[in-house]
Amino acid sequence: MQQRRLLELQGSRGRWPPPRSGAPLWAWLLLGALAGRGAGGLLSEQQEELLELHNHYRGQVAPPASAMRPLECVRRDTSSMSQRADHSRALREQQRAAESTRDEQRAESSREQRVAESSREH
Repeated sequence: MQQRRLLELQGSRGRWPPPRSGAPLWAWLLLGALAGRGAGGLLSEQQEELLELHNHYRGQVAPPASAMRPLECVRRDTSSMSQRADHSRALREQQRAAESTRDEQRAESSREQRVAESSREH
């Protein structure tokens, strides 16, 4: 609270509050897009401030953004993740089919027991 008052006394640059260390970048980007009239309606001043926020958070990323893997590797990882998801989905379907078969067998066995019990009573 004291930090906010200090910033208010000093005056902030522009209409946007200074970035907080805990705020995620996507939140600031969304705020910037919604504050204007959509992403295409941002004024040049707002665009500059949004770019400053982006660069500020990009500089805080560990490892540095320049050391991150290229997007191509991510695409390959995405395809292997998709294959794993397909495999998991197939396994779940097999398990459901096996459970359904067991349930049907139990129901049939239960019916046979009831028929046998009713025939003993008569």
